[in-house]
Formats: sequence, C-alpha cells, structure tokens
Amino acid sequence: MNIQNILFKYKKYFSIALLSKTIAILKESVVAYFFGASEIKDIYVALFTFSESFFGIIKSSIQNSLIPMYYKNNKKNNFLINYITILLYFLFFIFLIFISFGFYFFKKNYFDIDITLYFLIGLFSILGIFIVFNIQVLNVKKQYSKSEYSNFLISFLTILLIIILYNIYGKKLNVMIESSIFAFLIVLIIQIYYIKKLNLKILNIKYLHFPLQKKIFKNFFSLTLIFMVLHSSYSFFELYLAKQVAIGAISWNDYAKKLYLSGVFLIGGILLTPIYTKFNDELNNEKNFTFLNFTIQKIFLIFTFLAILLYLMSEILIKQLYFRGSFNYNDLVQVSNIFQIYIYSLPFAVIGLLLHNIIVSISIKTYFILNLLQTIFSFVFSIIFYKVGYGIQSLAISNFITLFIITILFLNYLIFNQYIEINHKNKTLYFLYFVGYFCLFCYIVYC
Repeated sequence: MNIQNILFKYKKYFSIALLSKTIAILKESVVAYFFGASEIKDIYVALFTFSESFFGIIKSSIQNSLIPMYYKNNKKNNFLINYITILLYFLFFIFLIFISFGFYFFKKNYFDIDITLYFLIGLFSILGIFIVFNIQVLNVKKQYSKSEYSNFLISFLTILLIIILYNIYGKKLNVMIESSIFAFLIVLIIQIYYIKKLNLKILNIKYLHFPLQKKIFKNFFSLTLIFMVLHSSYSFFELYLAKQVAIGAISWNDYAKKLYLSGVFLIGGILLTPIYTKFNDELNNEKNFTFLNFTIQKIFLIFTFLAILLYLMSEILIKQLYFRGSFNYNDLVQVSNIFQIYIYSLPFAVIGLLLHNIIVSISIKTYFILNLLQTIFSFVFSIIFYKVGYGIQSLAISNFITLFIITILFLNYLIFNQYIEINHKNKTLYFLYFVGYFCLFCYIVYC
C-alpha cells in the first residue's frame, strides 16, 4: 500500500485531522489575542510544562508502547485490560510524587502561585492521560476519525470556553486552566461513549486483571522510566533557561514551538498513524520495508521544501496568526526569530516521529539508548548556545542539531539491521543532502 492509497483509504480521518490541527493553531491565536506574552501566559506555560514533566511521561509511554505491544499480543482484549490496570498503578504513583514535593519545588524555583491552581493543572494532566489512552485504543481499532475528532473537540471547546470565561473573569490565570479542564472533561465523556460502542470490557473495573502480565508491565515500566528521567529533566531545564532571559521569554518559545509542532503534526503527523500502524501490523513483511524506505525518501523531499517555504514566510505567518490584541510588536519579532529556527528542523522532526514509533516496535533497548542520547544532546547544545549568547533561541538551535544527529543515528540503525536498504547512489545523495542542509542552517543561525 503506497502513500496515495493510504490517503484514499483514510480520507475521512485526514479531513478531520486537517481541521483539528488548524483549529489547534487558531486556539493559540486566541490565547495570543487575550494574553499575549505576559507573565500570566508565562506562569500557565510553566505550570503546564511542570505538570507534564510528571504526567506527560505516562502519556509518552502510552503513545509509544500501546500500538506496537498490542500487535505483538495474541489476546488483544486481555492485553488492553492488563494495560489499563498498569496505567492506573503508575498514575497513582506519579500523582503521589506530584503532590508530595512538586508544589513547593515549583514555588521555590519558578513562580509563586496558589495551591488550588497547582492541583487544577494536575487534574488537567490526569484527564489528558485518559484522553491519550482512549485515542490510542481507538487507533488500534482503526477508528482514526473518532480519535482525531477528540483533538478537534478539545481545541474547539477550549477556544469557546476561553472567550466565555475571559468575559466573566478578565485577564486571569484561572481562565486558561479552567477552560482546558472543562474541555477535557467533555471530550473524555464522548470518548468513553465511543469505546463502549466497540464492546470492549476495559472500562469496567470488574474486568481488571490481577496478577499483571509481566511482559506488558516490564515494557510499560521501561518506557515510563525512560521518560521520567529524560523528558522531565530537560523540561525543568528548558523552563529554567527561558525564565532567565526575560518576562515573556517562556511565552515566546511556547508560541513558536507550538506553531512548529502544529506544522509537524498538521502536515506530517496526519500520515504517520496509519503508516506506523501498517508497519506494526506487518512487521516481518519484506514488502513493508521497501514501502518504509520509499516513504522516508518522500518525506525528506516534501518536508525540506515546506521547511524552506515556511522559513521564508515566517514573519508574515506569525503576524497573521498572532499580531493583535495583547500580542505586541516585540513579541512578533521574538517569536518570528525563534520560529524560523524551529521550522527549519521540520524534515527531521517528521522523520523522527515516524522512526520513533517504528524503532520502539523493534527494540526497546535501542529506543532507550537513542532517547538518552537525544536528551544529552539537547542539554549540551542548549547550554553551549545559551552561554555563547543566543538567549531563548538556544532552545530552538539545540532542537535542530539534536534532531539532525538523532535522525542520522535512526537511519543508520535501520540500515545496519536491514530494515531499509540504500544503494551507493542513494547513500551519496543522502550525504550531500545532510551536509548541504546543515551548512545552510549554520549560515541562517550565524546571520
């Protein structure tokens, strides 16, 4: 099955996904209009990032383990029941850590906030975990349209609730937090309705299995441990570094990064779920590896062109999306400069998104090593470029260099283990591509 056939087969999913990602960008535009790059927005981003440093590790484990582990398990429904049991164990464990010392650590190192808002953002993250789990369950059941519909509803309801609550409370932090929580609650209820229609028993407490399947527990624990160490530590560092620059710097980086990630998922992520689901479904099929090789080449070509185009249009794009209301000219300049660097890494971000999900299907040990290297590179390059004097842009520069190196390592791993084959001519073309693209990046950063 080639990319054209995938597009045709999942046309409904792609239509909803396109709308969903567009609405997500619009949501950030609404937030920029009401809150700009203010201290309130900084606190919200810091709170959300801090909370996700704890709870986001479980989300990442779900996103990276559920689909490949599901396809390797013979008793599919029993697997899902065991999986959600393990999920509840880990959620309880992480929640204890979050409430035991998280609040005082955040208050001491970042911002002085009310404890009620801290617990609300924790509730928001917990709801997010169950939403991600439900989305992955719908994906493994090939219900792509319904899973993406959840993302659309979250963004749409959040926009609606921000406008309503802003007119009631004014420019306050609880407006963003409460609007997010209410949106998540509504979507979670709709998701449960969808899953019940699939006749799965995973949402009924009496079906939870004890003792747990050791292999599922081991794999889930391994991935959760990886993200606990790697994702959390770098998130804390990223927040700390941004806070040192200036008031609003956290928000500048957040606006630029979210728009860049929206580009990754809007154009690239829409294709990836069916592609890596197909790969896992036919893991040992030789034709599947030929398909993967061809897909990687196409992604490099398409997204290199898009990255350069979006780089050239970056200021116009930021101006059209954000430059109104509380978002001033200084914010426009800062966000545009950061976004230019982020968007240049688009091809490697999309390839990385695809290869992450494929490598975790092949070897969790390799996945762990590559993620460890990615975090180390992110730390090292962020500190180097911050010390050199690039300020908040150092995070975006570090993102590009790290993704560039990790993509090369990913590809070499797949070539070495014969999951993809590249002839001598293609090797030369790949080499020239990587060298040329990196040289152009150096020129952009230097200028």
